[in-house]
Amino acid sequence: MRAASLQGIPVLEQGNQEARDAHDCARADQLLKDILLLEAKERLCACVEEWHEGHFGNSWVALARAKINLDIVLGNDGGATVAAWYALVADLEERFPRMVGMSIEGEVIKAHCSVCGQNVLSCHHIARRIYCGVLCSRVVTQADQHATSIVENAAQPEARVMKVGDLDVEAEGLF
Repeated sequence: MRAASLQGIPVLEQGNQEARDAHDCARADQLLKDILLLEAKERLCACVEEWHEGHFGNSWVALARAKINLDIVLGNDGGATVAAWYALVADLEERFPRMVGMSIEGEVIKAHCSVCGQNVLSCHHIARRIYCGVLCSRVVTQADQHATSIVENAAQPEARVMKVGDLDVEAEGLF
């Protein structure tokens, strides 16, 4: 990803922190959505650049991460802004052959909320929602893995099959 084109993010992050410190939640939320959209834009650009350089794995990862950002903004009242971006994402997804990824089955033993720090069972925050400029996520600190499967449309697109022992894994084991 082009680091120079992301130079506006620290300014937005500083504004987000200032808004949170001032308890201006509406402004903090909007700034976080702006950060997520800027990151999505840059990831979509990186997707195209990596594709043209023949790094299909990197291209797929950039597209998957951009889509995650757009989904978060859409789920936080960003529908009008994000709707136009989905046509571009769909067009880029059409370029990839069918993809397979890994699906992990397991049990979460310990997890806490990124907003309040409480155990997720006693917390009222909803994952992927923005609360006063902070994105809520469930931070898993202990888990047991029971099984792994190869599936299409994996929940985590970056978890994919790769050829073991290959130093240049960018385009290997993806399709």
